[in-house]
Amino acid sequence: MTNIHIIIPVADSSVQNFDSLVNELCGNYVPQDHTTTTHDENGEGVEEVVENPYKGSPAPDYSNNITLVSHSSLTPPTGSDNVVVSGDLNVAKLWNAGAAHAIQNGATHVVVLNEVSSISPYVFEEAVAEHSEPVINLSDGGCFIVTPGVEANETYRWWFADVDLFNSNETATCRKEFIDIVQENRVSIEGDMQGIIDADIANYSA
Repeated sequence: MTNIHIIIPVADSSVQNFDSLVNELCGNYVPQDHTTTTHDENGEGVEEVVENPYKGSPAPDYSNNITLVSHSSLTPPTGSDNVVVSGDLNVAKLWNAGAAHAIQNGATHVVVLNEVSSISPYVFEEAVAEHSEPVINLSDGGCFIVTPGVEANETYRWWFADVDLFNSNETATCRKEFIDIVQENRVSIEGDMQGIIDADIANYSA
């Protein structure tokens, strides 16, 4: 029986509010149509509204199967809990600790969500049903699904942990064409974080 648990790494609990995201994951997600723009034979832009295929379908409810993983204690929104991981900032360590917590609580699949993710929760069940690989990539932004036994390399504290995870699992379902693009366009961060990033870059390039 499939039991999906969602973990959300929290890099800085002092400046982030996860109430809205957790609320959506607790059965309150509202599918929205989106607009695409094409060009006609004259080069004029033509907007077209694409109907969301999930409209009218009950939203998935992951209440009490959501864990915020952080380096400091926080008050989790209703429907979620919080796991605190000691030590300095390390996103791979947060992923691993969150996955271990979820698996100990019966999870067969752990969804790791980027803290600013906007992925539709409808896709989690679909991805698990369609793929049997131990790692299932959901996007090019650090959102993926893992099964028991998969761990991220904690040597990478901020960048490249996701890329290494995909590359080290040969059967991973991964949009590999995005990987180089993602790395090339990661935004540099000034201050203390830059030292962590520089170390990750050196490690990845070695």
